[in-house]
Amino acid sequence: MRAVYQALYRHAFLEPHQCDITLRPSCNVSRCINAGSGHRLTLQRGMDNIREVTADIVILATGYQDALPDFLEPIADRLEHADNELAIGEDFSVCWDRPRDRRVFVQNASLGQRGLADPNLGLLAWRARRILDSLLRRAPCANPEHLGFISSALIERWPDLQVEEMGSGI
Repeated sequence: MRAVYQALYRHAFLEPHQCDITLRPSCNVSRCINAGSGHRLTLQRGMDNIREVTADIVILATGYQDALPDFLEPIADRLEHADNELAIGEDFSVCWDRPRDRRVFVQNASLGQRGLADPNLGLLAWRARRILDSLLRRAPCANPEHLGFISSALIERWPDLQVEEMGSGI
């Protein structure tokens, strides 16, 4: 996505007039015919808005829709839903009518319940830790043996440590 955005920006502002790029969101391509070195497309938006365009390159960004994996089909009627998603607990387990020792965990499947942080891959390790804590039946918390990168406990351990200001922050 970043490469596409950067290319669009470059073509629009840094190299104008080299090529014409047009985004056509929410269009259905009902027909695509090779026309020499390009493509002739029939685009449809709604029932009445139909138009033909010619393009050198066509990129179909079709999106995606979450689907229940086939292996969960036998218990599909026992899984709880929140709108169009599986209902997810705080430990990323699916809420369902289950035996106490059986759980199903999911990641990146609760955008509607968790918001924009859900698909953020930067939080993948944190989510995995929450799942591991749940599997090991321990309270979710930071590892007290690992102080992290910045810690006031570090300064308390080594009182002679000099902390210098660098610019406007430390």
